[in-house]
Amino acid sequence: MLEEIRTIIVEDDPMTRKIIADFVNRTDSLKLTAQFSNAVEAANWLQKSHTDLLLLDIEMPDMNGFELLKVMETAPSVIVLSGKDRYAVHAFDMAVDDFIVKPVRYPRFLQAVQRIQHSRAAVTQLAEKPKPSRLFVKVGSEYLGVPFESIFLVESQDDYVKIHTESRRYTIYSTLKGILAKLPPAEFIRIHRSYIVRLPEIEGIEENTVKVRQHVLPVGGTFRANLLKALALE
Repeated sequence: MLEEIRTIIVEDDPMTRKIIADFVNRTDSLKLTAQFSNAVEAANWLQKSHTDLLLLDIEMPDMNGFELLKVMETAPSVIVLSGKDRYAVHAFDMAVDDFIVKPVRYPRFLQAVQRIQHSRAAVTQLAEKPKPSRLFVKVGSEYLGVPFESIFLVESQDDYVKIHTESRRYTIYSTLKGILAKLPPAEFIRIHRSYIVRLPEIEGIEENTVKVRQHVLPVGGTFRANLLKALALE
């Protein structure tokens, strides 16, 4: 079953607005929830309501399409519909999903909608994909799954990395950068060219050092700002 995409139209020309509304109603995956002849009314509606897709004209009185995009708190998917292709570069700079030059024909409209459908489906699949809960390390001839929550420190020594856990320490052939890429970024942070720590394990921070369990570790100058931000200290 196709996902129903809630759609609004913001277009000041009545004939164009009617044509686009007909296109929306012909497209099974779209549901027309509102249409506006000016961006001010649309902005007020969007403060109280949510849409998945915005079909947007650029040149309108009082507030143009670009100004509407700037005041929106959350950005839905956006297809710009304009009679002037010179607006395309600025539109894509504002991260719109597609730009269609008027007069809009249904095949081109449908192509833009299908691109958005595919993009939304990919995001949904990524969100539904099970997230790993372990770091797999090679010990001898086998790979062992080390739970993320058991790791409190990762230390680089020459061509090897030492992974400190509650119960044991693993020494593997790897780089600190390679290990960091496999760890959840919300939990782990690099504090020095030689150290990664698990944020909930930080017991204290003083000048250029942090305390993690029994370890007092240096904080590199280039990593300090990110650490303070992660700890909500700046």
